[in-house]
Amino acid sequence: YHHSANFFYCLLYQCSTSGVESRCRRLAMDLQALRVTVWISLLLCLIQQRPSISLSQQTCSSRQFVCTNGQCISSEKRCDGNDDCADKSDENCCVQNSNSGTEFMLAFLSNHRTAPDPNLVLFLTSAKSVNYTIQAPSQAFRKTGSIEANELQQFEIPSSFVLLTSGIENKGILVTSTEEMTVYGLNQVRHTTDAFLALPTSVQGHEYVVA
Repeated sequence: YHHSANFFYCLLYQCSTSGVESRCRRLAMDLQALRVTVWISLLLCLIQQRPSISLSQQTCSSRQFVCTNGQCISSEKRCDGNDDCADKSDENCCVQNSNSGTEFMLAFLSNHRTAPDPNLVLFLTSAKSVNYTIQAPSQAFRKTGSIEANELQQFEIPSSFVLLTSGIENKGILVTSTEEMTVYGLNQVRHTTDAFLALPTSVQGHEYVVA
């Protein structure tokens, strides 16, 4: 059985020629087995040449943040100021809401109605050494100075800065600094003391809920 046309005819279809049918069937089965063996060999060869290919993709838990590079880190490390992902993706698009800042707008509310001569004090502190300015342009008031790291300084504010009405008064105080710091105030009169924590302008928004 040597005819080339019959040979390909035998591979594609079942032979009906007398005397060569059994040989055709055996040849077709042998070639089919050879073809499977070749495909398996090629697949094994590709796997051996690409050992770095991972068949499973790493997934992060619900309590983890997925870095751009695929690394999983704790969600608590998101926006903590440290490059925990090694590609800075955990520090992108972060809105830092903190009571520390470099600019504060504040005022002293009245204490116990209109108590005379309240003692108004501002306290300033910072984790770094900073230069600061305390000013009230409408009151021709201005103070400048510096604070060492972890130092606490206090400054007396004239009693005339206290707000006395529910209307608009030009008694706002602007505090600025070269590095982030924390500011809080004290309003003290006899038998009563008020205190507040100043929030930086960076955390002030455009919507407020009043209850």
